[in-house]
Amino acid sequence: MPEEYTENSSYETETSGAAKLREPRGSLRGATHTVIERARYSEDGGKLALLHGSPRGATPTANERDQCSEDGGKLALWLAPLAGVTIPPVRLFFSRLGAEITHTEMVSASGLLYKNKKTKSMLEILPGESPVVLQLFAGDADSLVRAADFALAVSETNKLQNGAASFYALGINMACPMPKVQKRGAGAKLLEYPEIAFSMVKELKKIGLPVWVKVRKTPQKNCLTTYQFIEGLIEAGADNVCLHGRTPAQRYDGIADKEIVCGIARAFPGKISGSGDVYAHEDARVYLDAGCVGVMAARGALANPFIFRSDPSYPPAKEQLSLLAQFGRDVSELAGPRVAVIMVKRLLAGLLKGICGSGVFRREVARELNYERIAFLIEQGIAKNSVECGVQCH
Repeated sequence: MPEEYTENSSYETETSGAAKLREPRGSLRGATHTVIERARYSEDGGKLALLHGSPRGATPTANERDQCSEDGGKLALWLAPLAGVTIPPVRLFFSRLGAEITHTEMVSASGLLYKNKKTKSMLEILPGESPVVLQLFAGDADSLVRAADFALAVSETNKLQNGAASFYALGINMACPMPKVQKRGAGAKLLEYPEIAFSMVKELKKIGLPVWVKVRKTPQKNCLTTYQFIEGLIEAGADNVCLHGRTPAQRYDGIADKEIVCGIARAFPGKISGSGDVYAHEDARVYLDAGCVGVMAARGALANPFIFRSDPSYPPAKEQLSLLAQFGRDVSELAGPRVAVIMVKRLLAGLLKGICGSGVFRREVARELNYERIAFLIEQGIAKNSVECGVQCH
């Protein structure tokens, strides 16, 4: 049995004092006790699962991943859901860079049910995008399922209009640590209420699409350990569980606990993807070598968008600027110039590195509020074949 699951482990469950919410429709009464009573490490490893509709087909084995890396092939790197960032043109940009799977922003189930126009617009998928996972957040199973049904209906309508694909999988966010999400009983708050969390998976699974769940490491005094909580999700029918190695209280501070993610991946072969402090291929390989079927890059994707390429090194200055120009044009056309200003600035530092004078250029762009002016500055840089002196810094 791995060290992290011993009786003396810091992750041992404390069941006393656990709060209880109302029971939603389809609640798995008794499931929590089953998980607690049977919390143990899986010695036989089980069969490697297939991710429904995976672009790669069957989930690669450890040997296949190693061979892929040796041959210079792509790692199973996916773009994580990022609030205010993973809008359709941004997902399209990362798809072109090599992200195998992307996610929508966190979409509010209640927003969809109330037919909020802005929330509904978050369901759009563009032709040319990599497979997109719809990331929903809700506080109960009934709202979640009704919102998913509505989203799929909208997606089918959009598909008929622009020829884009429908959603690849349905995601449930049980990881967001922000108070405005948790106070609604959603996001990381669900770690405290496993019966509701498990019922969400069970009910959503009935729709027929793969169900992906994003979670965090559970707090030490949680009613279930991280292992037990994830075991319950998988028993309820989750096809993939993405584990981020920080507790909700940590938010994004400190260092992600990669050891617990790797331990969980070994315990549930073919079911776990990893998240947390992924800024380079080496970071992703830590998770993949432990048995994760994929790795989600979030802040790391913004810091280095080229992480999704087989060769993550930065291209020549002119190519970096050309990519930035195309990105800005796409966002401006599809989401408007105001959003383009925000997104170009968001990716500016990550896209432009190793170029002499880039610091001066970035500061100049950061001062601008008009997209046309920003586009002009970028085109000037392309014409000079660099930002300032025409030389790639080494």
